[in-house]
Amino acid sequence: MLVGRQDEVQRLADLVGAARRGNGGVLVLRGEPGIGKSALLDHVRQAASGFTVIEASGSEFESELPFAALHQLCVPVRADLPDALRVAFGLATGTPQLFQVGLATLGLLGQAAKDRPVLCLVDDAHWLDDASAKALTFLARRIASEPIAMVFAARYGLEELPSLVLDGLPDADARTLLRATLDEQVRDRIVAEARGTPLALLELPKAGGFAPPDTSTITSRIERSFPSQAGQPVRRGPALAHPRERGPDRRPEPAVGRGQSAGRRGSGWWRRGSLRPGRVRHARAVLPSAGQIRRLPSR
Repeated sequence: MLVGRQDEVQRLADLVGAARRGNGGVLVLRGEPGIGKSALLDHVRQAASGFTVIEASGSEFESELPFAALHQLCVPVRADLPDALRVAFGLATGTPQLFQVGLATLGLLGQAAKDRPVLCLVDDAHWLDDASAKALTFLARRIASEPIAMVFAARYGLEELPSLVLDGLPDADARTLLRATLDEQVRDRIVAEARGTPLALLELPKAGGFAPPDTSTITSRIERSFPSQAGQPVRRGPALAHPRERGPDRRPEPAVGRGQSAGRRGSGWWRRGSLRPGRVRHARAVLPSAGQIRRLPSR
């Protein structure tokens, strides 16, 4: 059970339970960076036993590519895509029609849900390309009679869909989340500065000593903790290295530094210890500070 998120967990359990009974629904988890949106996505993924889980993630690098996020969701479902989706994904000639794309996506997921319920998870939905956002909103408004549940995690956007705003944790839950081995005064200091943000509560203790009170934002302090853990500056950019950094097979090696793991599709932020068996985990995509970004060399 996630600390301090009992109400949110119950809301997601109700959504999944309704979809299991054939009554589809959608929920947008909304909140600031580090507030726990992705942790709730992880929880509902694990709780949805017997579901077919399909996932996508918004990316600022793909936000100008029409239907990029929708492509992530639809292609793993089946190889023989409907014609409208083949056109939208550039696999056939023609001009994509949004209404037809939405209907095709509904039909595709509805067909998949005949075998077992479908759970659709979309992280960083505030970075969805406009065409995908419209198609997924169209879909979300038409699954009430389908065994399909959709959960989005977003900082903003998708205002027309049912949402749940995540607030910071109360002090009691924040102290529970912190390591019990911390000195009480240090724990109280972190609780005060984290302002209930779960990621800050987890990352600030790893960031080193405690200087005079820090007036910078929570996002900035979380961001500063990632390079200190990896032992080098965070690298931001596409997941391909500079041509001179190619491997033995002459293909570019992933642009991941020592002690870091591969990040989410296009998010551009990585940190150590984010690999799980069979799945790549990503660091939370926090707002970049210019002094912490080391860009790849250019020619």
